[in-house]
Amino acid sequence: GDHGDGVRFLVGNHLAAPASVTYEEKFVQRMRAWWRAEVMGLDFRGDLAGSRAALNDRLLDDTGLDQVIVPGDVDATTSLFLVSACRLDVAWKTPFSPEETISMAFSGLGGRRKVPTMVQTAVHDYVEGPALSLIRLPLAGDELSMYVFLPRDPDGLETVEAALTPDSLEAWFERVQPAPVRVHLPRFSI
Repeated sequence: GDHGDGVRFLVGNHLAAPASVTYEEKFVQRMRAWWRAEVMGLDFRGDLAGSRAALNDRLLDDTGLDQVIVPGDVDATTSLFLVSACRLDVAWKTPFSPEETISMAFSGLGGRRKVPTMVQTAVHDYVEGPALSLIRLPLAGDELSMYVFLPRDPDGLETVEAALTPDSLEAWFERVQPAPVRVHLPRFSI
């Protein structure tokens, strides 16, 4: 729901099972009360595409997220499917100007390609190391931040991931210091 400080956290919880299964009303009530989850009777064997579409429609209504369940997530052998989809809508504390969004090359798991990239020069908590750079981007409301880890080597993501442990994260977070930085961040939705 809306937290009143520009932060919205939306959740969609659903339990999908064959429509032929009957659940005790007490179970259905507990699912709603404890987990805010709806029990949906679907027909994965007879109408796989329709069942997936019905589940996606509910999740779209709950969270605004489209096509959460994709082909392959459920099939004709699925007998029970529990899904929880979350969406966090929050603005940056220091907003990126839409006028400063440009097309730039980005190296990702799918290779190198041009993507819309938000650009900003501001003071942020930042640190550089031999294998990566880390920046903290605070979100509106001052309670949440997004940490971005950028490997120095465009193919170094797996190496950086393998080195991230609770202790190494704590050490990185302790090293960040306010610094003027020019941020280039691909525009994205997760």
